[in-house]
Amino acid sequence: MTSLATAAFCVGGLTFADSAHAVDSVCTGMQSKSFSTPGFDTDVKLQVCIQESPTSPASEDYRTYTAVLSGVFTDGGGGSTRKFDNFDLEIRLESSPAGGTGSDYVDSKAVCDVTASINRDDSAGLRCQTGLKMHVNMRPRVTGDATVRYDIDADGKGALGPWDLTGSPHL
Repeated sequence: MTSLATAAFCVGGLTFADSAHAVDSVCTGMQSKSFSTPGFDTDVKLQVCIQESPTSPASEDYRTYTAVLSGVFTDGGGGSTRKFDNFDLEIRLESSPAGGTGSDYVDSKAVCDVTASINRDDSAGLRCQTGLKMHVNMRPRVTGDATVRYDIDADGKGALGPWDLTGSPHL
């Protein structure tokens, strides 16, 4: 998936549609990191969200959950300076039984390579998402969790990180 010109940001607890097709969303705050890259340092700000929406038709006993990693970068390459050999956003939709404890189960995962965008553009939005439809009787605790994997160009160190982001609150 490529970066978007504008980033879509979640705002916890807001409803994004009419009540018949409401989307509930909870998110982390923005998480920032400055990468020591050729030229200016590249700054990245990301937010992890989990969204829940009813499926259509409304008579179905399912919900659609979407884990979203979105944000922005600044001081990218602008087409003249290669910043990264690789920059991947990984978003995971994870669940655990309601009231349960222990490890989360990864239900769905997406990896979005945004290297070309960061090397090409001065700044832009970033977005990676994955989703899953679940029956309401499962009543899981669902969260979004994310990791950034990166390799800075010409630093001689190879792949660095990962940058593990704080996961979203559960729905």
